Amino acid sequence: MRTPRRPLAPATMVVATIMLLAIAATACGQEDVQVGPADDPPDGAATSIQGSWTLQDWSLDGTAATAPEDPTAFVTFGADGALSGDTGCNRFGGSYEVVESADGGPSTLSITPGASTRRACTDEAASSQEQALLSLLPLVRSAQLDGAVLRLDDADGATLLTLAAGPDGLAGTSWQVTAVNNGVGGLESSELTGALTADFDATSISGSGGCNTFGAEYSAADGSISISAVTSTEIGCETDVATLESQYLEALRRSTVVELEPGSLTLRDDTGAAQVTFRPRP
Repeated sequence: MRTPRRPLAPATMVVATIMLLAIAATACGQEDVQVGPADDPPDGAATSIQGSWTLQDWSLDGTAATAPEDPTAFVTFGADGALSGDTGCNRFGGSYEVVESADGGPSTLSITPGASTRRACTDEAASSQEQALLSLLPLVRSAQLDGAVLRLDDADGATLLTLAAGPDGLAGTSWQVTAVNNGVGGLESSELTGALTADFDATSISGSGGCNTFGAEYSAADGSISISAVTSTEIGCETDVATLESQYLEALRRSTVVELEPGSLTLRDDTGAAQVTFRPRP
């Protein structure tokens, strides 16, 4: 299932230095709307493009397409003009610039993708998504904010990319484990790893250890996390399953740093070593 789409924490979504954006007029004649602190947006509405946005749809060479549920692609607009993201196959960087209109008209947005990793995309959906995203970003000239939806348009006002705001916290998210720190040699993944899950509500975690179900309490703020009171059922398990389950629960206890993105969750310890990595739960 897809992770809820709200602006990522801890990225600051309202930044005085770039109060984006006069929303560009659409082909239907929508009025320009200046988005900034003077507005009173509804709860959950974004007031800046800053933060992370998950790709929903695109239009390339006149053909519209919908992003697959998996893999997830996203774009992050930093407060300093830095651009980063993930195509669902490769990570990329770059920059962006908002130019205010001298005559009070809509602002313009230019995006310059930079270097990216070069992992081969063996999945056809991931390859198509990557090609579309990296091809269309340089063509963007303006943006429209509509609540938790961001539309990136070309110079003619045609929408190229539609994105939804990423999660602003762990509450309400569900994850499937992709790797667990074994406590000795670092992260490991096997055919058993995908059975491990974690579901977060406001203050607690529940999930599967691959054999037993578990529960825990947590608190998270400003990139830090504390997981405590980890308990589980006591069903007898096969040795390899029981070993992985024990490693998973211990890794959760060691976790003190949280890195949340629309398509991934990583928990790290005090030294920065990854303890558990997750992908959105199908």
